[in-house]
Amino acid sequence: MSPMSYVLMKKVFAAKAKIHAGCDLTDLAYVYNFTDISHFSNSFKKYIGISPKAYRDQLNGKLPRLYK
Repeated sequence: MSPMSYVLMKKVFAAKAKIHAGCDLTDLAYVYNFTDISHFSNSFKKYIGISPKAYRDQLNGKLPRLYK
């Protein structure tokens, strides 16, 4: 894993820990210095397996828990 990939992965996992029911994903993307919401979403899906919106919806109980 390249150093840049490692840093990106750490940012994604840190952002994942901060996602909660009422959070704004765009604000969270900018807090962790992603260039835009698309970059955040694509990176999140690469490392977590689902989009940040789907993950947030799971936390809200809107979707069945298919992923951990």
